[in-house]
Amino acid sequence: MKKTFLIMLAGICSAALAGVNSFAATIIVDNNPSHDADYRTLQEAVDGAAAGDTILIGPSYSSNSYGDAMITKKMYIYGTGYLINENGYQGDKGTSLVGSITLKPLVGSDGLFVFDPSESKIAGLSASDINIYGPDSATSDIIRDIVITRNYAGSINVNNEWNVGYSHNHVISQNFVGSISVRLSTAVVRNNIVTYQGIFCHGGEVLITNNSSSYLGSSSYMNFEAGCSGEVFNNIGVNTIEASTDSAVTVHHNYLSSYSDLEENVYTWTGSEDSKYQLRTGSLAKGACLNGADCGAFAGDTPYILSGLPPRPRITNLEVPATVLSTDTSMPIKVSAESRN
Repeated sequence: MKKTFLIMLAGICSAALAGVNSFAATIIVDNNPSHDADYRTLQEAVDGAAAGDTILIGPSYSSNSYGDAMITKKMYIYGTGYLINENGYQGDKGTSLVGSITLKPLVGSDGLFVFDPSESKIAGLSASDINIYGPDSATSDIIRDIVITRNYAGSINVNNEWNVGYSHNHVISQNFVGSISVRLSTAVVRNNIVTYQGIFCHGGEVLITNNSSSYLGSSSYMNFEAGCSGEVFNNIGVNTIEASTDSAVTVHHNYLSSYSDLEENVYTWTGSEDSKYQLRTGSLAKGACLNGADCGAFAGDTPYILSGLPPRPRITNLEVPATVLSTDTSMPIKVSAESRN
């Protein structure tokens, strides 16, 4: 009864998500042995799910990872977010820890996709890395429209070995990540906090906007190689943005300065790992970007969300009677929820 009811509630939440088929299954993954769940590891859940299903991952029990996962079909995967306690969200209990997440199509002998993870969404996880791979050979099919949002990751990589037409229209948004790399693909990279190496384009078409960084190193904050095209604006970073003479990237209205300037005059530099990248009162990056807009991850149409709280409704209060008489024809239930769009 308890597990069935919780899954029913999870289904209500997942049905509220734009683009999710309300008739698809909702799968519960929880590695706490005292909790009811459909699966204990992420790969088991992915293997057992059908294309278009939603996987909800609970907090990691005793900081145990849910493991690596290879995703070859359309999935909606949501964790709990990250830096939960640091940002005052104690009610969310903890972070969903995973290993390396890879989204990759499987190509049959006829050169067409047997399984295709296009239109998948991954959100709210703490991962070692998240990777999107194109097909192993040039085919008429493309991998497209994958959204990687609100995750804590060492790196996010869009990798493709063929021409740009085979990996298309991915969105990397609102993540707290060490580095982002796009190879021979089209992608939007927006409202991320990039903490280590930077953002790189190795061929393809990119739109890079409203990202923040404070990485202090010898290399540039962003680097664009031959074959890259697109637009780069409204970002905050250290040092310079470099573009090869063989690239066609338009770079404008970014706030690029020294590490000390960012620390002292731009960011608040207080609080949790991600909250310190908010713009301080009187920040030099306020109003400094395109058309007088603020620069950085917390600005624009899709501002960064502290702790990467996943874009699905969150149940804040649930009241269920401890007992129900066999003669009762109804059961009073009170549910309170908040939106996290």
